[in-house]
Amino acid sequence: VYEPTAGRGALLMLCSAENVLANELDSNRARDLEAQGYRVTQQDATHYRPPASVDVVIANPPFARRKKDGKVERFQIGCPDTPIVTS
Repeated sequence: VYEPTAGRGALLMLCSAENVLANELDSNRARDLEAQGYRVTQQDATHYRPPASVDVVIANPPFARRKKDGKVERFQIGCPDTPIVTS
């Protein structure tokens, strides 16, 4: 199971920790996930791909708008065939 925007792990609660790769940028939340026994990466989910293929991807990505240089940033998460795009 891969969770690219894991937060504190709410979507992972019913998963076996040994089967999970949780990605979380925030250091405090990443430490919390590690304390729960999950393998954790701290990568930009819009660009990072797990080192091995996974059977399941679950996510509840943040949907807040961000601006950079006065323009709203757009992000794509997922593969080209099944993207999740923010606007």
